[in-house]
Amino acid sequence: MAERELEKLYYDIVDRQSCDECSRQLGVFRPGLMNESSDKRVMLIFEGPGGGDKEEENQRSGRKYKEVEDALLKVDEAIKQRDMKTIVRESQRGFDHYWVRNVQRKFFTSLFRTLAEKNVIDVEIEEVDSYVERGKYWKDFFITDAALCPGKRRTLKEAVSKCQSYLGRQITIFEGSSPKLIIPFGGYALSSIVNLRGIPRERPKKATITELHGRLFPYDKFFVIPLLHPSRMYMTLRDSYFQYFREGLSALSGSST
Repeated sequence: MAERELEKLYYDIVDRQSCDECSRQLGVFRPGLMNESSDKRVMLIFEGPGGGDKEEENQRSGRKYKEVEDALLKVDEAIKQRDMKTIVRESQRGFDHYWVRNVQRKFFTSLFRTLAEKNVIDVEIEEVDSYVERGKYWKDFFITDAALCPGKRRTLKEAVSKCQSYLGRQITIFEGSSPKLIIPFGGYALSSIVNLRGIPRERPKKATITELHGRLFPYDKFFVIPLLHPSRMYMTLRDSYFQYFREGLSALSGSST
């Protein structure tokens, strides 16, 4: 049932009748939905795909991005054919090759290792490197973006607002499975879920993502631990990034008992 709901949601987004007024409506759609089911342990919400900034264009012009471009071309063709299996497989391949195994490999390895240490995901610490290299993490993580189309950073706030209903539907689908943890990366991803359902009074008003980083909050049937976007990790918290995350996960363990 959840798989059918995900497929319907995906095509509703692809057909995106409600996006005409969004400045990110660029005619090139890179949806954040990369999930064949909602039966996952953890939901990761990133802010959204970039695009249009010179620094990013230079970064994505290297060899590492060639496989991503190939995957995205196959996604575009599969969308026309309504081939959901290929859409999910190639979306995962692009994300995995570029972000998890290349650009942010150190970050994702540390993220998965920390979750394994706290028994949130069922993987042995010494097997985390293989978990990353072989893409085994897809069985545990529901991964999406708050904004679903590419664009410049300055358009992100508007795009997140326009995509909010889609994120809400993903969370509703995710609710039907057993996972209890949502991790939004960055202020825009956090604001999107707060605007959808709110986070109770334990969250200080007007607190920044830096102040909330690693803290545990109840959120309907879930818990939320906001984290700074990976790109800001070394600029802001450096080595303490995952220490704060561990503290939040420790609080989660206490809440579950």
